[in-house]
Amino acid sequence: MLTVTEQVASVQALELQEAVIDFLRGFGLLATHETPCGQPLPVSQAHALTELARQSRTQLQLGDALGLSKSTVSRLVDKLVERQWVTRTSDPTDARCCVVVLTASGRERADDISITRAKRFHRLIDRVDPSEREHVTSAIRLLAKATHEN
Repeated sequence: MLTVTEQVASVQALELQEAVIDFLRGFGLLATHETPCGQPLPVSQAHALTELARQSRTQLQLGDALGLSKSTVSRLVDKLVERQWVTRTSDPTDARCCVVVLTASGRERADDISITRAKRFHRLIDRVDPSEREHVTSAIRLLAKATHEN
């Protein structure tokens, strides 16, 4: 039999689950070939371009940043190379590694993604009561931190 504390925690976990599912669906994260911001590409490609716009990375570093396995990142980078948005170059410090670098068209695509993402988040935060905005952001940061501790 569960204690009262365990029962409350269980109810809270279920409420969190339902809230996160509702948010993910409402935000549009279930679309496979379009970002929640309306860009016509998979979310993983949009996030990869965003990370690479910050700085070029090895495939291993990109995988770590995105939380993806080596094989998934390899396929992801293959798609980005196919679209001519990135190139792979040898890592001058480690010949076993490839550095992934944005091309000019990849930089343009990353900029487009950044602009549409900013617009989407502006519209979203505008729908939240100003007195609650800091709490919403803080709560999401706490959840993100908790997922990284898993």
